[in-house]
Amino acid sequence: MVGHSIGGASAARALQTDPRVSAGINLDGTFASALDHDLHRPFMLIGTPAHRPHGIDPSWDTSWPHLTDWRRWLTVSGTEHASFTDFSILLQQLGPGLPGETLDGHRTAQITRDYVAAFLDQHLRATPHPLLQAPSANYPEVLFENPTGS
Repeated sequence: MVGHSIGGASAARALQTDPRVSAGINLDGTFASALDHDLHRPFMLIGTPAHRPHGIDPSWDTSWPHLTDWRRWLTVSGTEHASFTDFSILLQQLGPGLPGETLDGHRTAQITRDYVAAFLDQHLRATPHPLLQAPSANYPEVLFENPTGS
């Protein structure tokens, strides 16, 4: 299950409660209530600089220790909340992009597609993907976070 904003936060809850959902991604969604029970399935957080560790949204820091299976926390520099949707591409066609967004909307879409596809291939098709193992020179905007050394 992959979701943006509240849909991303909902992906984690769905994994905790529905055995049919086997992996999930939160695209820049604040957890309305941080995870307080362990999630024993693969999960990836992809967010804006506002969602960096110890950033303005404490729900990611609080939820991180409860992601007990395979996990990644990625920050994409130069993005804003709506960057992970098609809104940044559409707005860019009308003039300047999203306020505060320094990445081109097409670049953000490429990053989102590539990392989501790599995650789904790895966890639903059992095809390991090197993009998820370490930072890539092809994606210098993507920072691998590792809160508390875990």
